[in-house]
Amino acid sequence: MNILLVLIGCLAADPVVVENAFVRVEVVPDLFLIRYIGVLDKHNWLAPLDLPQSEGENGENGDFGGFVCELVSPKGPELAFPKEPAEIVTKNPLRVVLLGPESKKFPVRLKLDVQVPMAEGNIIVTVTAVASGDVPGKFALRNTACIAQGTTVRINTSDGEFRPLAGTASVFPIVNKSFCYWLIPIPSPGIQQHVVLGAHVPQVSFHKTPYAWTRYCGGKLEEKGTYLEGSNLICTLDGEKREYQVTFQSPLAEIQPDSPLVLKEEWSLESTNR
Repeated sequence: MNILLVLIGCLAADPVVVENAFVRVEVVPDLFLIRYIGVLDKHNWLAPLDLPQSEGENGENGDFGGFVCELVSPKGPELAFPKEPAEIVTKNPLRVVLLGPESKKFPVRLKLDVQVPMAEGNIIVTVTAVASGDVPGKFALRNTACIAQGTTVRINTSDGEFRPLAGTASVFPIVNKSFCYWLIPIPSPGIQQHVVLGAHVPQVSFHKTPYAWTRYCGGKLEEKGTYLEGSNLICTLDGEKREYQVTFQSPLAEIQPDSPLVLKEEWSLESTNR
């Protein structure tokens, strides 16, 4: 297929919009992702959709940018889902719920629930792995936001610290440390190659004047040992490809018909002009 046509198809996929007087979210059922998070008509805080970097044997596993959900196993790569349009379960001005296609390997589907509470600068995103039969092993859900350039990623020093997981022996000079915060400017001059950093923290913030989003991990933060790499927050940074991703992941757990796996997070908007 012509690459230009693929790109046009990705960018032109019809979104479902949920918004209130403060925030706007655009969800793309055809791609099962969020392509826009922003302050009404202001800039998109997510990196724009792009061509998939690679595809599996059946056209599965594409990285389109935006905000994507995946199911991963400690034994290998993420569980592949067919590239088929999701079913729209619920749709109204403040909420959309999508049910994605079933994996070809196991009887499991992902459900994406995006809510914008009335008259609040908040976004609630809940992803659920739902099984209709036996799913062997343990898995983790991952929600990955591809961050737009010009943003600073920040965590509180009182919450925890970044540590290197791959591509570097030290978080410096990629990360700047102040008395209160660990800071990663996007792009960071210290990132020359593919680098992965991890942290065990309840929240992460994205700052770009005059606004900031704080992304909270929903529910109780579990012990480090329950998460892959001992981290519920993973930053994947690639200076060469200019790709910057911030991921929340759930603890490893089994998925059964009577025990779905859930990863919930909340984005809260605030003005930095105070």
